[in-house]
Amino acid sequence: MNPELLERRGRSLRWGYGPPGFPKHDFVNPKVHRVQPLMVRTAGTDHWVEGCFRQRVFSDVCAIECITEGSMHVVQGAHATLAKPGDVFLIHPGRDHQMQTGPEGVCLKHTLIIAGTALGALMEAWNLQGRNVLRPGGFGEIIEAIDVIRRKILEEDVGQELYGVLRLLSESPMEEELPEPLAKALEVQGREHLSLPELARAAGVSPSTLNRLYSKHLGQTAVAWQNRKRMLQAGEALRDGGTSIQEVGRKLGWDDAPSFSSAFKRAFGMSPRDYRRYHWKEMVEGAVEPD
Repeated sequence: MNPELLERRGRSLRWGYGPPGFPKHDFVNPKVHRVQPLMVRTAGTDHWVEGCFRQRVFSDVCAIECITEGSMHVVQGAHATLAKPGDVFLIHPGRDHQMQTGPEGVCLKHTLIIAGTALGALMEAWNLQGRNVLRPGGFGEIIEAIDVIRRKILEEDVGQELYGVLRLLSESPMEEELPEPLAKALEVQGREHLSLPELARAAGVSPSTLNRLYSKHLGQTAVAWQNRKRMLQAGEALRDGGTSIQEVGRKLGWDDAPSFSSAFKRAFGMSPRDYRRYHWKEMVEGAVEPD
């Protein structure tokens, strides 16, 4: 199924697909009268089923996503994981990410989207900047706090609850280390594009063992992970400009421009040329487009 462009907001684009009516959101979105140092933009719950997929480039949100049932494939930048109940994954502004329902075919989660003039400094101070998936000891308290925020936010101040959520997240242990062969394969994939047998040799295991490690820890095969990563890299290269569309595709392993264009359109719902044209129009008004 090809993703549909769902939203354009400044430089941020959001694509997705799913069965009719899903993902199903039960969110409260308070009206923002003035920007504060730290504030809530959205609070609530949502329900994903099999076939739900969302992708955002140059995210304009900072989101705290708490998995309560099922699982969620999450790719953010070069990091990929299968988030499970008790996990919290953080969506960071300015980064690209993808989310897809996990192998159980369902995912229930609590969501808190935050903003504010002091957000970046506070995330740094709480050691949350750049972290992806957390498993906080106070997961139940975080869920309760989000429920309270959702109930109170339209009429009362929720600063105490919001700061409490961030404090609990800051006390979370760092992510578990990946098995050495998988960590090695991901490091190699960050530098070059290899076939599965070549990647397995570089990691020092058999192709079947490597695929089992990818499926267990990242929720997808090595080839699927590489293809997703290539698409995200292609999007970044097209946004940066300075390189022709054909050269972007060649550097990322496509033999010809039509093949690259077809693969890109399947992933993003628009051609590489249209994608670049949109971002150049947003970022450099009046500039001459490359290509």
